[in-house]
Amino acid sequence: MRCKNCQKPLEKDAHFCNHCGAKIVINRITFKQLISEVFINVFGFDKKFFRTFKEMITQLQVVISDYLNGVRKRYMNSFAFLAVGAALSPIIFNYYADDFIKINSSINSEQKDETRENPT
Repeated sequence: MRCKNCQKPLEKDAHFCNHCGAKIVINRITFKQLISEVFINVFGFDKKFFRTFKEMITQLQVVISDYLNGVRKRYMNSFAFLAVGAALSPIIFNYYADDFIKINSSINSEQKDETRENPT
């Protein structure tokens, strides 16, 4: 078998070309692989994002302590995590905006009625 990039002969069971360093791809790309590549290469996160998110919800102090003590391979980069969160926030807030306004106005109307009944 030859390297598809530089056409040099490859060793049997090689994962990378010895000449150009390209990864040896044997199987055709699937839709699942394509989506995975987009998330990893374009958005810059893989399962580390979800692991970091889960552990920040369940064990925030452990994540912070680990990260400050140098355990960084296990978690997503903190600035990239912040950027992803900042990008997702407007989408989530816009999706629930009507519910938020409805709840907020009902709470405010109850407080207004209460204030009118019991002025201090």
